[in-house]
Amino acid sequence: MTTEANSQVSGGLANAGSEPIPSRLGRAMSDDPSDESRREQNAAWNAVSLIMAGVLFWGGIGWLAARWLDNQIFLAAGVMLGAGAALYLVWVRYGRA
Repeated sequence: MTTEANSQVSGGLANAGSEPIPSRLGRAMSDDPSDESRREQNAAWNAVSLIMAGVLFWGGIGWLAARWLDNQIFLAAGVMLGAGAALYLVWVRYGRA
């Protein structure tokens, strides 16, 4: 089977030589320095959103436990647990070489 036939069989997803490889968003990936800057910005925003989500989620669990058990220490414990877990996830995902 030829490359063109493979491309037709697989629905046109096969890369035929020098064509740019499409990303998940439908844009072609390139070696442009601005793309590297955009990747770094995306990584930074992902880290910020991970930390916020961890604090909000575990803080919410702590708030529910504090309301249920009538003891505010659970709110503080939930916020600290969420922040610690989120910082660990950021370190695992982005901090290693």
